[in-house]
Amino acid sequence: MKVVAVVSGKGGVGKSALACSMAGIIARDGKKCLLFDANIGLPNCDLYCGVEPGCTLGHIVRDNRDLRDAVVPLASGAHLISGGSGWNELAELGPKEIEGLAVAALELGKEYDHIILDCGPGFGSRVAPFLSIADAVLVVTSADPASLTDAYAMLKFVWGHNPNANSGFAVNFAPTAAQGRSAADQFKMVVGQFLSREAELWGVIRTDPHVARARAERKPYAEAFPLAPASQDTIDVANWVMGIKAVDEPETSMLERLKSAFGKKQESQEAA
Repeated sequence: MKVVAVVSGKGGVGKSALACSMAGIIARDGKKCLLFDANIGLPNCDLYCGVEPGCTLGHIVRDNRDLRDAVVPLASGAHLISGGSGWNELAELGPKEIEGLAVAALELGKEYDHIILDCGPGFGSRVAPFLSIADAVLVVTSADPASLTDAYAMLKFVWGHNPNANSGFAVNFAPTAAQGRSAADQFKMVVGQFLSREAELWGVIRTDPHVARARAERKPYAEAFPLAPASQDTIDVANWVMGIKAVDEPETSMLERLKSAFGKKQESQEAA
């Protein structure tokens, strides 16, 4: 099992659309893939995938149901768990409850080859638990300087919570492949200079009108238009993700890592 968290420093960079298409590509490659919408209470994956789940994380939390009840099969062969929209129960979740959902996702994920966690934009207590269980973290940005600045802050946050995860970034909405790589090179230079670590580029996804058309059709763009430039670029990102080696640790280690992360946070709060 390989757990991949897809994150962004801000909204509007195409993170969820990328995660949905990537999950479909992985499933069509013959892998068992679970797409977990971890943008709890503000999900997008059900819309991008054109499904209306009868059970979401809202039902799971309110009715204390098994997480498996929320699994929805997608046309690509991937499975989806929707984050649940408009639930007061989800809006009021605290860190411990978020941690519980992350643990449940990890347990259910044992039935899959890959878990794609589509996390909410930005960072904080609603994102940290999912970073802590990830083997790999993909930071999605655009070539816009403000977006790259947010991606820098996000990458710093990622490394602070899970320094052992394979971490990389993808430049979305690039006007051209060359411009995307140029922005990526500048980003890598800044990260190396100030964070003293190498930021790996996992892919450049070109701006493509097919993405908006697929969204209007409520389909992942890689499924609706598999030969479109953005779809081909996303295949490269998915191939990179599939090639990442899962953390080779005992079965309980991820759960212990999650508990450790929250334990440190609690100690910090008590010290304050």
